[in-house]
Amino acid sequence: MKTRSTELNYFIFFITVLCFAQNARANDATDKTEQLLNDKDARNLIIQQDPKAAEANDRVKALPIADAKKDQIYQMSGDIFQSIAAKNDGDPEKINGAVQEYLRNPASIEKDLTPSQRQQIHDLAQ
Repeated sequence: MKTRSTELNYFIFFITVLCFAQNARANDATDKTEQLLNDKDARNLIIQQDPKAAEANDRVKALPIADAKKDQIYQMSGDIFQSIAAKNDGDPEKINGAVQEYLRNPASIEKDLTPSQRQQIHDLAQ
């Protein structure tokens, strides 16, 4: 059985993926960032072009879970990003501030997740 620290590790991976998406699309609208997280072809193109995106993807690929669950990480990250963007009125500077806070304190992302998102992460960590 996985521990609470395993779930925290997954939060960290979500933050990493969020950072990659945000950095890759810093000048685009938040809906394009969400699309990047949910569109595997678009994501793969960015991964080929951006070393930070490739590094984030390598971390996701290194997780000891099935490939389908790895795609689920990106999809869940898109959902989480949408929530963070809404909470911050779609303002890129506010979104960046939230992501930077998550980097400083990975456990802080949990307070911004919906109960459904927390349950999905819990299930993914099992």
